[in-house]
Amino acid sequence: MLDSLLRKLSVSVLLVLIIAASLMLQGCDKNPKPDDPKDSGTPQESLNDTTADNNEPSSSIDIISDGKMNYKIVRPEDASKEQVACATLVYNAFTDIVGNDVVFSDDYVGWDEAVDQEAYEILVGVTNRDASISAMESLKYGDWLIKVDGNKIVIVAFSTDALNAACSAFIYDITENTANGSLSFDRSYSKTGCESDIVNSVPRYAAGNEKSQTSIIDLADENYMIHISNTTLEEYNTYLKALANDGFTQYQSRTVTDNVFSIYTNSKYTVSAQFTKSDKASRIIVEPNFSMDLFEKKEYTKVCEPAVTMVGLERYGDADATSLNQIGLFLVFTLEDGRLVVVDGGGYYQKCVSIVRDALRGAAPDPNKIVVAAWFFTHAHGDHTGGFNKFAESEYGRTIKVENFIFNFTTDYNYTAIGDTGRANQTRNNVANIYPNANIIKAHVGQVYKFADAEIEMLCTYDTILPFDLNTHNTTSLVFRYTTNGQSVMVLGDSYTTTSNRIVSLYGDYLKSDIVNISHHGYVGGTASLYNRINAPTVLWTSGKNAYNTNKERSYSSKAIALATDIYVAADVTTRLQLPHTPVDK
Repeated sequence: MLDSLLRKLSVSVLLVLIIAASLMLQGCDKNPKPDDPKDSGTPQESLNDTTADNNEPSSSIDIISDGKMNYKIVRPEDASKEQVACATLVYNAFTDIVGNDVVFSDDYVGWDEAVDQEAYEILVGVTNRDASISAMESLKYGDWLIKVDGNKIVIVAFSTDALNAACSAFIYDITENTANGSLSFDRSYSKTGCESDIVNSVPRYAAGNEKSQTSIIDLADENYMIHISNTTLEEYNTYLKALANDGFTQYQSRTVTDNVFSIYTNSKYTVSAQFTKSDKASRIIVEPNFSMDLFEKKEYTKVCEPAVTMVGLERYGDADATSLNQIGLFLVFTLEDGRLVVVDGGGYYQKCVSIVRDALRGAAPDPNKIVVAAWFFTHAHGDHTGGFNKFAESEYGRTIKVENFIFNFTTDYNYTAIGDTGRANQTRNNVANIYPNANIIKAHVGQVYKFADAEIEMLCTYDTILPFDLNTHNTTSLVFRYTTNGQSVMVLGDSYTTTSNRIVSLYGDYLKSDIVNISHHGYVGGTASLYNRINAPTVLWTSGKNAYNTNKERSYSSKAIALATDIYVAADVTTRLQLPHTPVDK
């Protein structure tokens, strides 16, 4: 079966590599991104002859001779920005030694040309050269390799973390071994290393489509995703068998519309596997084991009626107490056993300490015994995590019990690329340090959490958007559905247009719900198509009065109003609906 990442079209020649289905491999993702230097010309006409007089290859290769570069640096034409950055580091290292007379180009060849497999080249990444492709046969997803193959020097890895490590090792060697304007390597030169034991713990995915590609993506918090494009359900099922053969045990499997979600575990790691038909992709997410206690239904004693509370945050900003705009999202669900499920918590204002405290006490049947079964953070923006952080850092906040925190924040690299970090790291630190006994769950699509009478189904996390760029911080927002007593509440957080389109393509009419939390406080984000699919008779509009009046006629929110029977605007009041809720006329 041809592995996706190992095959590329060479233009006039189709490079084919046949590997055994038993080969299993892996990787990660991040990195700096300098500009891609332009191709500075064609390789030198007078390359050093590396053959002996008897026409046998010499025992070494001459990379630099008499202060001149004999090799061209080549990277894949379709390299990511991070992979280009790795190749650029190598290019810069050689220019520091020999000046600007270094050729740097991609691996493109015209339709009327053939790949020159004998050219003197340093190949950074998986190019369309035979040497690059064959070098990948021996690698697992977290490994990297440098080796000499004929006239090629090959530097390969699945992940950009590993490729960075390989390039750093190669740069060290060329720097240490260049002397008197010359650099030679023995043909036996080879180095290898591992950048991730986590992704090396799973088998390699075999995809049969020649256009299939594999990406290894760092999801932060020791979570890594292997993304396989242009694959099939049959190939996905074959991979699940490979997981089982490698000692993983199936914990859960469920099918939703055309999507299959599976969870596998072994003694150290949990694999959340997903196949999504709409984009013909598989996502294999690997992370250290965590408590899956919240996936199991448990017996409980009913002490109260279930409800949802929307907390109005208008006028609570420290800077402007007269503002009629909402300063965040804050929902509290009351479970039949008296515990609470909290969503976000408003903005980073001192007044939010008392707001959060009073909301929790008001939603609990016993205000002197607050137990939060789960605290969800839709994303790390300050108007969603700020209130929690102020509350957690307060004297009262430290006294309550939180059993689980559920969120999925991205990497610092992604936040920097987006230009908007929110309060991700502050929230991570407060969760870990103030509530050390709580379980921390990295939310992934397909997970279903069970608390007393309620089930919470995770429908979208930012990793189901990847490998496409995260265009805004709001694209990282969770989307999930809370169901109790046969009635469902769709929580959209600040899901942006990209997310709205994604979940419509994934689920279609499966999104139908009874109550919807308007996306992004009624600002840009939700789409008419999304609200058509949700078709909720009740809308929780998490805005202040000004924001509601300004946005209620806009295309991205008016559809939710047109479909609704009753609408509740957060404003500066607390709205509590018993579940199930009977809609009233507008």
